[in-house]
Amino acid sequence: MMANRGAVEARSAAASPAILLVDDDAAKRLSVRTILAPLGHDVIEADSGRAALRAVLRQTFAIILMDVRMPTLDGYETAQLIRQRSQTRLTPIIFITASVSEHPMATATAYASGAVDFIFTPIIPEVLRAKVSTFVDLFVQSQQLQRSLESIMALNAALADSEARAQAVLQNVADGIVTADEGGLIESFNQSARRLFGYTEEEVIGQPLGVIIGLLHD
Repeated sequence: MMANRGAVEARSAAASPAILLVDDDAAKRLSVRTILAPLGHDVIEADSGRAALRAVLRQTFAIILMDVRMPTLDGYETAQLIRQRSQTRLTPIIFITASVSEHPMATATAYASGAVDFIFTPIIPEVLRAKVSTFVDLFVQSQQLQRSLESIMALNAALADSEARAQAVLQNVADGIVTADEGGLIESFNQSARRLFGYTEEEVIGQPLGVIIGLLHD
Protein backbone atom coordinates (compact mmCIF):
# COMPACT_ATOMS: atom_id res chain seq x y z
CA MET A 1 0.00 0.00 0.00
CA MET A 2 1.05 3.56 -0.58
CA ALA A 3 -0.17 6.31 1.72
CA ASN A 4 -0.28 9.88 0.52
CA ARG A 5 -1.14 13.32 1.69
CA GLY A 6 -3.51 14.80 -0.86
CA ALA A 7 -4.10 13.41 -4.30
CA VAL A 8 -1.42 11.37 -6.05
CA GLU A 9 -2.70 12.41 -9.47
CA ALA A 10 -0.48 14.52 -11.70
CA ARG A 11 -0.45 18.14 -10.73
CA SER A 12 -0.01 21.19 -12.90
CA ALA A 13 3.34 22.97 -13.14
CA ALA A 14 1.98 25.71 -10.94
CA ALA A 15 1.09 23.33 -8.10
CA SER A 16 3.05 23.22 -4.85
CA PRO A 17 6.27 21.17 -5.20
CA ALA A 18 5.83 17.60 -3.96
CA ILE A 19 8.34 15.41 -2.13
CA LEU A 20 8.33 11.62 -2.45
CA LEU A 21 9.24 9.81 0.79
CA VAL A 22 10.12 6.14 0.30
CA ASP A 23 10.52 3.90 3.37
CA ASP A 24 8.99 0.58 4.41
CA ASP A 25 8.94 1.69 8.07
CA ALA A 26 5.78 3.71 8.84
CA ALA A 27 7.30 5.15 12.03
CA LYS A 28 10.32 6.47 10.14
CA ARG A 29 8.05 7.99 7.49
CA LEU A 30 6.08 9.75 10.20
CA SER A 31 9.30 11.06 11.73
CA VAL A 32 10.56 12.46 8.42
CA ARG A 33 7.16 13.94 7.61
CA THR A 34 7.15 15.71 10.99
CA ILE A 35 10.61 17.13 10.34
CA LEU A 36 9.55 18.43 6.91
CA ALA A 37 6.17 19.81 8.04
CA PRO A 38 7.47 23.37 8.68
CA LEU A 39 8.46 23.64 5.00
CA GLY A 40 4.82 23.35 3.95
CA HIS A 41 5.38 21.08 0.96
CA ASP A 42 3.23 18.11 -0.05
CA VAL A 43 4.82 14.85 1.11
CA ILE A 44 3.76 11.71 -0.77
CA GLU A 45 4.60 8.44 0.99
CA ALA A 46 5.57 5.12 -0.58
CA ASP A 47 6.18 2.06 1.60
CA SER A 48 8.21 0.10 -0.98
CA GLY A 49 10.35 0.48 -4.05
CA ARG A 50 7.48 -0.71 -6.26
CA ALA A 51 5.14 1.85 -4.71
CA ALA A 52 7.75 4.53 -5.41
CA LEU A 53 7.93 3.49 -9.08
CA ARG A 54 4.13 3.76 -9.34
CA ALA A 55 4.24 7.20 -7.72
CA VAL A 56 6.77 8.66 -10.19
CA LEU A 57 4.59 7.46 -13.06
CA ARG A 58 1.68 9.50 -11.70
CA GLN A 59 3.30 12.83 -10.92
CA THR A 60 6.46 14.90 -10.93
CA PHE A 61 8.44 15.31 -7.71
CA ALA A 62 10.82 18.04 -6.72
CA ILE A 63 12.92 15.56 -4.74
CA ILE A 64 12.85 11.91 -3.61
CA LEU A 65 13.93 10.84 -0.11
CA MET A 66 14.80 7.16 -0.34
CA ASP A 67 15.49 4.65 2.44
CA VAL A 68 18.28 2.25 1.52
CA ARG A 69 17.11 -0.90 3.32
CA MET A 70 13.80 -2.13 1.89
CA PRO A 71 12.60 -5.64 0.98
CA THR A 72 12.20 -6.83 -2.65
CA LEU A 73 13.60 -3.63 -4.16
CA ASP A 74 16.10 -1.80 -1.98
CA GLY A 75 16.74 1.92 -2.32
CA TYR A 76 19.66 1.54 -4.70
CA GLU A 77 17.73 -0.72 -7.09
CA THR A 78 14.70 1.57 -6.99
CA ALA A 79 16.84 4.62 -7.74
CA GLN A 80 18.43 2.89 -10.71
CA LEU A 81 15.00 2.08 -12.16
CA ILE A 82 13.83 5.66 -11.63
CA ARG A 83 16.93 6.90 -13.43
CA GLN A 84 16.06 4.79 -16.49
CA ARG A 85 12.99 6.93 -17.26
CA SER A 86 13.71 10.09 -19.23
CA GLN A 87 11.05 11.98 -17.24
CA THR A 88 12.70 11.18 -13.90
CA ARG A 89 16.33 10.86 -14.98
CA LEU A 90 17.21 14.18 -13.35
CA THR A 91 14.90 14.05 -10.31
CA PRO A 92 17.13 14.58 -7.25
CA ILE A 93 17.34 11.54 -4.95
CA ILE A 94 18.63 11.75 -1.39
CA PHE A 95 19.32 8.43 0.27
CA ILE A 96 18.61 7.97 3.97
CA THR A 97 21.00 5.40 5.37
CA ALA A 98 22.81 4.30 8.53
CA SER A 99 26.08 5.90 9.60
CA VAL A 100 29.01 5.59 7.23
CA SER A 101 31.02 3.80 9.91
CA GLU A 102 28.51 0.89 9.77
CA HIS A 103 28.38 0.89 5.97
CA PRO A 104 31.70 2.26 4.64
CA MET A 105 30.58 1.77 1.01
CA ALA A 106 27.24 3.55 1.49
CA THR A 107 28.39 6.85 0.01
CA ALA A 108 29.96 5.35 -3.12
CA THR A 109 27.00 3.02 -3.70
CA ALA A 110 24.51 5.86 -3.25
CA TYR A 111 26.19 8.05 -5.84
CA ALA A 112 26.62 5.12 -8.23
CA SER A 113 22.88 4.46 -7.98
CA GLY A 114 21.97 8.00 -8.95
CA ALA A 115 21.87 9.87 -5.66
CA VAL A 116 22.68 13.56 -5.54
CA ASP A 117 23.11 13.55 -1.75
CA PHE A 118 22.58 11.43 1.35
CA ILE A 119 21.47 11.73 4.94
CA PHE A 120 22.80 9.52 7.73
CA THR A 121 20.64 8.45 10.64
CA PRO A 122 19.91 9.62 13.24
CA ILE A 123 18.55 12.46 11.13
CA ILE A 124 19.39 16.01 12.17
CA PRO A 125 16.17 17.94 11.40
CA GLU A 126 17.89 21.20 10.46
CA VAL A 127 20.19 19.42 8.03
CA LEU A 128 17.37 17.52 6.32
CA ARG A 129 15.20 20.63 5.97
CA ALA A 130 18.13 22.63 4.56
CA LYS A 131 18.95 19.99 1.96
CA VAL A 132 15.32 19.53 0.93
CA SER A 133 14.75 23.28 0.72
CA THR A 134 17.75 23.70 -1.57
CA PHE A 135 16.57 21.08 -4.04
CA VAL A 136 12.96 22.26 -3.94
CA ASP A 137 14.11 25.82 -4.71
CA LEU A 138 16.11 24.53 -7.68
CA PHE A 139 13.07 22.59 -8.89
CA VAL A 140 10.84 25.68 -8.68
CA GLN A 141 13.40 27.77 -10.55
CA SER A 142 13.69 25.16 -13.31
CA GLN A 143 9.90 25.02 -13.65
CA GLN A 144 9.70 28.81 -13.91
CA LEU A 145 12.45 28.83 -16.53
CA GLN A 146 10.67 26.13 -18.52
CA ARG A 147 7.41 28.09 -18.46
CA SER A 148 9.26 31.24 -19.54
CA LEU A 149 10.88 29.41 -22.46
CA GLU A 150 7.52 27.98 -23.51
CA SER A 151 5.94 31.44 -23.37
CA ILE A 152 8.74 32.91 -25.49
CA MET A 153 8.41 30.11 -28.05
CA ALA A 154 4.64 30.58 -28.22
CA LEU A 155 5.05 34.35 -28.65
CA ASN A 156 7.63 33.88 -31.39
CA ALA A 157 5.32 31.46 -33.18
CA ALA A 158 2.41 33.89 -32.89
CA LEU A 159 4.51 36.77 -34.21
CA ALA A 160 5.76 34.68 -37.11
CA ASP A 161 2.21 33.64 -37.93
CA SER A 162 0.99 37.26 -37.75
CA GLU A 163 3.83 38.40 -39.98
CA ALA A 164 3.06 35.65 -42.49
CA ARG A 165 -0.62 36.61 -42.52
CA ALA A 166 0.19 40.31 -42.98
CA GLN A 167 2.59 39.51 -45.80
CA ALA A 168 -0.03 37.34 -47.51
CA VAL A 169 -2.58 40.17 -47.31
CA LEU A 170 -0.02 42.68 -48.56
CA GLN A 171 0.85 40.53 -51.56
CA ASN A 172 -2.74 39.90 -52.64
CA VAL A 173 -4.55 43.24 -52.26
CA ALA A 174 -5.69 44.88 -55.50
CA ASP A 175 -3.82 48.16 -54.91
CA GLY A 176 -0.15 48.50 -55.63
CA ILE A 177 1.68 48.77 -52.32
CA VAL A 178 5.32 49.68 -51.86
CA THR A 179 6.95 49.97 -48.43
CA ALA A 180 10.26 51.58 -47.61
CA ASP A 181 12.53 51.77 -44.59
CA GLU A 182 13.60 54.91 -42.72
CA GLY A 183 16.35 55.49 -45.27
CA GLY A 184 13.90 55.53 -48.14
CA LEU A 185 14.97 52.13 -49.52
CA ILE A 186 12.26 49.81 -50.82
CA GLU A 187 11.53 46.89 -48.51
CA SER A 188 8.52 45.26 -50.18
CA PHE A 189 6.82 45.41 -53.55
CA ASN A 190 3.52 43.52 -53.82
CA GLN A 191 2.07 41.75 -56.86
CA SER A 192 -0.16 44.64 -57.88
CA ALA A 193 2.80 47.03 -57.74
CA ARG A 194 4.82 44.65 -59.89
CA ARG A 195 2.07 44.59 -62.49
CA LEU A 196 1.65 48.39 -62.30
CA PHE A 197 5.32 49.32 -62.68
CA GLY A 198 6.55 46.34 -64.67
CA TYR A 199 9.42 45.55 -62.30
CA THR A 200 10.10 42.32 -60.46
CA GLU A 201 10.52 42.43 -56.68
CA GLU A 202 14.18 41.49 -57.02
CA GLU A 203 14.81 44.51 -59.25
CA VAL A 204 13.50 47.11 -56.81
CA ILE A 205 14.12 45.73 -53.29
CA GLY A 206 16.84 47.87 -51.73
CA GLN A 207 16.52 50.60 -54.36
CA PRO A 208 15.60 54.21 -53.44
CA LEU A 209 11.90 54.91 -53.27
CA GLY A 210 12.53 57.79 -55.64
CA VAL A 211 12.88 55.30 -58.48
CA ILE A 212 9.19 54.43 -58.19
CA ILE A 213 8.13 58.04 -57.56
CA GLY A 214 9.97 59.03 -60.75
CA LEU A 215 8.02 56.44 -62.71
CA LEU A 216 4.76 57.90 -61.42
CA HIS A 217 5.70 61.32 -62.79
CA ASP A 218 6.81 60.04 -66.19
